[in-house]
Amino acid sequence: MSEETATGQEPTGLAGGAPASADTAATGSLSPTTSWKDTLEKEYQTDPTIQNIKAGNSIEALNALAKQAINAQRMIGVDRIPALKVGASSQERAEYRQEHFGVPTESSAYTFNDKIVLGQDENGVDVETVIPEHTIEAVRRMAASSGLDPEQASIMLNEFVTIEEQSRIASEEDAEKGQREGLAIFAQELGLDFKPTMDLAQDAYNRLVPETLQAKIPGSLLNDPEFIAMFSDFGKSLSDDTTRGGNIAGNDVYEPAQALRAIQDLEMTVDYKGLLAGTLDMLPAENLRTKRADLYRQAYPPQ
Repeated sequence: MSEETATGQEPTGLAGGAPASADTAATGSLSPTTSWKDTLEKEYQTDPTIQNIKAGNSIEALNALAKQAINAQRMIGVDRIPALKVGASSQERAEYRQEHFGVPTESSAYTFNDKIVLGQDENGVDVETVIPEHTIEAVRRMAASSGLDPEQASIMLNEFVTIEEQSRIASEEDAEKGQREGLAIFAQELGLDFKPTMDLAQDAYNRLVPETLQAKIPGSLLNDPEFIAMFSDFGKSLSDDTTRGGNIAGNDVYEPAQALRAIQDLEMTVDYKGLLAGTLDMLPAENLRTKRADLYRQAYPPQ
């Protein structure tokens, strides 16, 4: 029996060999020629993420991987939104959007302001427009079918109304431009008759259209040649009708007895009988009523 065996010490082999590596000392499982990457599953060994880790041993590699995992978790957040399951029903998709993105499940749940600021006028005052209810309802339906959240739906409504308003303004400007050009051609065609025609149309317009209704008629319409020609024809009819039932613009002054006889004569006319029968045209009928009312005031003057 040798001396080493006799002392109970384990044989150590030849002296002078290299000391154990740090990797072997730390893990007790890697040989000096084994990389920590070799201990991974083969599908991970060639992954770029693994290949980019610079580590001399498994401990350093483990620390590097832990650091990457922590950084990745901080970037994406702890409360991650789960993926929608494959083959989800329409109801499940609606509930998923409502839970995670606040998308209403019913179109009626979308609420909007009924006014929108389109810009500012020359004085810096906000220019608002009232959004029609049918427009709001249409946007509600589109938002619900597209799965938009309330903020996205509001943006869509604002854009929709803005585009619609811009289109309306552009159409009005084009119409006004066309009317101005048409009016210039109309004036050129009429020549010296243009002003009398305009005066005749304006007089008929003032006499036939109540002021309350005039306030609702677009000003641009008054420059429309067809509109002017129509009221010019009305003006001619009014001028012609003054010979039927008396001249409204300049009634004669009668003594009471003369006024009574004038009333009797008026009531014997064919036109007045047509008025009573309801067969007389509107303008002559109105002239006759005005004429008779004037005669009646002269026949029975206030005491």
